[in-house]
Amino acid sequence: MTTVALNALWTYIESLGLSAKNRKWLADKLIEPTKSRTKTSTSSSSLRNAFSGNWESDVDSVSYAQMLREESVQNDREIGIW
Repeated sequence: MTTVALNALWTYIESLGLSAKNRKWLADKLIEPTKSRTKTSTSSSSLRNAFSGNWESDVDSVSYAQMLREESVQNDREIGIW
């Protein structure tokens, strides 16, 4: 976020007139994501790798695509589309 956006956010938060209990809750919520980001960065990185074609296999992507096409045609024949 830019400095201007952060200042606008701070002004908004100050205008809410939060009680001490609410300020403590907000502070905890603001700190919480930085603690859990290290945990989620590993899982989001593994998800990103899984969806971008980085899988552990000896089959290359061209062979895998061909295999999927063949299975699709075979399935179509089995259910009577072809």
